[in-house]
Formats: sequence, C-alpha cells, structure tokens
Amino acid sequence: MFAKKIALGMSCAILAASAGGYAIAQNGNSVLKSGKAPGLPLPKKVPNNAEQYGGVVVDLTTTGFGRQFYQRFVAVWQDSPLSDQYAIAIRERATARFGSQIVIEYAQRRVYQTFLPPSNNAIRLAGENAPAIVLENIMAVDVQRLMFRDEDLGVDEI
Repeated sequence: MFAKKIALGMSCAILAASAGGYAIAQNGNSVLKSGKAPGLPLPKKVPNNAEQYGGVVVDLTTTGFGRQFYQRFVAVWQDSPLSDQYAIAIRERATARFGSQIVIEYAQRRVYQTFLPPSNNAIRLAGENAPAIVLENIMAVDVQRLMFRDEDLGVDEI
C-alpha cells in the first residue's frame, strides 16, 4: 500500500491507498469513499500516531553524497532487528566549508549526527555503521520515555 499526501488546506489531507480506495481526513475524523475496486476493506479511521508508520525512513538528503549515505543506511537498516517498529528521518545540510552534515531524527529528537567525508568508501562505511548507533540511541530514547513521567509534559517534550 502506498500513501500519498496532498495538501488541501490547513487541516486536510488525502491519503490515497492502492486499489483505488481513499480516505479524506480532516481534524482527526475520516470520511470514507469507495474507489474502483469493490470488496476491499478500507480503514475506518486514518491513524494519527507515528507507531502506525513503523519502518518508514524519510529521505531528506539533497546531494549525491547524502543520497549515497541514505541508500547504504537503508540497506543495512532494513536488515536490523526491530527497525520495522521505528519511523526515522534522514536530513542533510550541505555546507561549503564542512561538507554535508547528516542528522537522523526519531520522534523529533536527534539520534545521530555526522559530517560526511569526501571519500565514497568512507561514506559507504559511515552508512553501514550508522544503523547500529541509531538503533541503540532510539532504544535509549524509548527507555527514557518509559521511565520518566510528568503530568505537565507531553510525550514528545520529555
């Protein structure tokens, strides 16, 4: 199933699902309309939480070096245990002075940061070594969330 987000206003998005069915979500409520494929079940509600999108790795790289890191990272990440439970984003900030800075985020937190070296072999090694570090840091974030509770703070503010 693929999902495609199309902005229609401040609080409205269309999630197009494969097989022609679609759901229109507005302010957390969903209105379902059937598509061309009859008999296929459509979700009753569009999920709001990030746990439903486990295993998603968002590519926000801009250069060839960043893309090379992303491809190597994803190849190793998909083979890692428990990686299908976490949704992460890989961001790149290209600078003329320092090269490309890679930041990997989970739940609005930075779990990995590095500057890419100019060597293709070094980028490949960085992409292969990063998933283990990212997974360890993600688990540390989850443990911290479970152990620390505060009535005044939201889950993403801890």
